[in-house]
Amino acid sequence: MLEFANDKKITESMNEMEIYEYLECMLKIIKNNKMHKKIPVLCFIGCGRSTLQQRFDLIIRGQEKKYKHRGYILYIMVFCFSYILSFVFAFEPEYNNPDHMSDEIIYNLENKDTFFIKNNKGYKIYYKGRFVGKCKSLETFQGYRVYKNDKEAKENEEIK
Repeated sequence: MLEFANDKKITESMNEMEIYEYLECMLKIIKNNKMHKKIPVLCFIGCGRSTLQQRFDLIIRGQEKKYKHRGYILYIMVFCFSYILSFVFAFEPEYNNPDHMSDEIIYNLENKDTFFIKNNKGYKIYYKGRFVGKCKSLETFQGYRVYKNDKEAKENEEIK
């Protein structure tokens, strides 16, 4: 039990390479020791395994547990970093206006601020004295002021 405790204490501050060198050193010592003989002992824990094998298992398993925590810590760090980044960046899909939509201004053509001037292709639309577009028919614009030409419109309206 003392050897197990010593192995654990010695290897807890070692890195992986140093531990394998320590285990290799233990093997060399046993091989060089000509007096090494197996002594029959009544054993209830780890029967069928040599003390050396038990020591190796204890050292290696202890190291596996030590490095196992690094994976959990790395996982937690990545999760926290991703969580914080979710507040920094807003990921949004790209949106392109359909072809039938444009960046033109939409006017609320109120009757008192809107008038039409007849031309050879239809009508020119004026809103608050400014030209805003053209239309072919006045079907949807019943009750609006309509002028026959630009001269008539300038006499009655302030055109900018």
